[in-house]
Amino acid sequence: MNSSSLNILSSPPLIISTSTPSLKPFHSPNFSPKLPKRINLNFVSKQNPKHDFPVSFATASVEAPFRTTTTADKLHLLVSEFRSLTEPIDRVKRLLNYATALAPFDDSARVPENRVTGCTTQVWLEIKMDELGRMRFKADSDSEISKGFCSCLIWILDGAKPEEVMGVRGEDLSEMNVGVHGKVQSRVNTWHNVLMSMQKRTKALVGDADVAHREGDRTVTHQRSLLFGYVNGRGYLESSSKAHRDYSVSLLPLGYDFTI
Repeated sequence: MNSSSLNILSSPPLIISTSTPSLKPFHSPNFSPKLPKRINLNFVSKQNPKHDFPVSFATASVEAPFRTTTTADKLHLLVSEFRSLTEPIDRVKRLLNYATALAPFDDSARVPENRVTGCTTQVWLEIKMDELGRMRFKADSDSEISKGFCSCLIWILDGAKPEEVMGVRGEDLSEMNVGVHGKVQSRVNTWHNVLMSMQKRTKALVGDADVAHREGDRTVTHQRSLLFGYVNGRGYLESSSKAHRDYSVSLLPLGYDFTI
């Protein structure tokens, strides 16, 4: 037997492992296996921390599974929300919830012209029409309950078309009536008075805008009549009033200066 054969016999036997090789798990220093914290949808009243109840549609911080694009949709949601609260105290709590969602009110807007009459508390209401012809509302009150009423109505009507504002009836809000210790009627009056003030001022703004629009149309029509007169060979006196006779006109044709 040669030396090479002796070396093979003296070498340790080759062991083949059939077990699955263990893999070291990948670990990223920026990865946390913890689940995200659950969103707390409970609202605690600032006036009384012991009042714990679910948030309203207006103050929920999570996106709703559906979109409310019309005033009717919002009204239906709000009525359903209050209808589900069978206890009067729960409705009061919900109004306090809505009161916290009311946008800040400018002190300069607390003027007699913006006061809502007929309410047992002081309520101010500011109304504007934006460039798209939609109504914009702001409100405030010295009563948290009244602020809740205003917040609900603003959530429904802010950004609505004038006809949508005028289409809401007081009866539509009956499900949202609240009353504790015999104060039902006064709070019903608050709903009614704020809504009526919104509609009355909306109507006035629409009327002013309509008058301004008609005045603008009248001016354009008058200018077009002058232009039409020159094109058809009529003189200035034939197509204008005496009030314009002191003006120098150089409209048409070009190169002419008609001085009256």
